[in-house]
Amino acid sequence: MSDRARQAVGLLIVGAVVVAGGVLAVRGIGHLTRPAVFCPEASVSDQVAGSSDLDERTADYTGHGPHSLERYEVSTSSRTGDLVMEPTKPSAGELPATWDAKYEGGEAVDVQLVLCVYPGQNADVATIGTCDGYTAGRGDSSRAEKISVPAKAATVTYRLYEATTKHLLTKFDLAATAGDGWDCPEAVTYLASMDPTVWIFPKPAAVAARLRPLVEASR
Repeated sequence: MSDRARQAVGLLIVGAVVVAGGVLAVRGIGHLTRPAVFCPEASVSDQVAGSSDLDERTADYTGHGPHSLERYEVSTSSRTGDLVMEPTKPSAGELPATWDAKYEGGEAVDVQLVLCVYPGQNADVATIGTCDGYTAGRGDSSRAEKISVPAKAATVTYRLYEATTKHLLTKFDLAATAGDGWDCPEAVTYLASMDPTVWIFPKPAAVAARLRPLVEASR
């Protein structure tokens, strides 16, 4: 990594999270709303939602592959504590673009498969490297200092479902390793109350290899 200054900025997360195609926060204060998708709320849970906004936009898992897939990242808002289910195209996560579901009016349609992704960021995991050359501060060069930020391997849980039947096809965990190699980001944002960390996630090729037999199979 070059010595050019990288700024590590402490931020408190504010504002609403909005994504084209649906409301993401599915557990509000004092009431429940219909979730964007039926993914279980936790990676260790097998309980899917009885109904979701996706239900009217699915198609049977039949025919020749690749089968259309929509990816949802399931996490908890650091600001509100609400459960968040963020829809993204597979290609946005560097999976094959041929797996992307068709979009109409900003929403995925004829979705045959749903991939629920649970990014684990456990502060207790071992550090596998460091990212150097960051400048800590808020742009005041007189108070800035160079820091190194630890890089830690995130273990991510993946659950692949048939969209129409909500049948679980496979579940697996993947973790990044020191041997995978990674690029340090230009900037690191973090909560002011926490130490900065660079999270290293599994390589997309490793994820695709586990999913390909099901996504590209003929049914």
